[in-house]
Amino acid sequence: MNQVRIDTVFDIGVNIGQFAQELRSVGFFGKIISFDPLTTAHAQLTIAAARDQEWLVYPRSAVGNEDGEIEINIAGNSVSSSV
Repeated sequence: MNQVRIDTVFDIGVNIGQFAQELRSVGFFGKIISFDPLTTAHAQLTIAAARDQEWLVYPRSAVGNEDGEIEINIAGNSVSSSV
């Protein structure tokens, strides 16, 4: 079986960091860089990552192929929010 040596994960639209926490729980010790645009989710994400020096939370932003502003549909269940 081939192994891939991944040392950095870019986690886009992370909500409150569930995927990053799952990565840690299965033994990933590399750098995680997380992005989320929603105010409440980002605040919770920042708290979740605070004790992990290899987990960086980028300032609130959406990630895409163009610079600018975009409208976000914030669902009652923030996990389902989208641009």
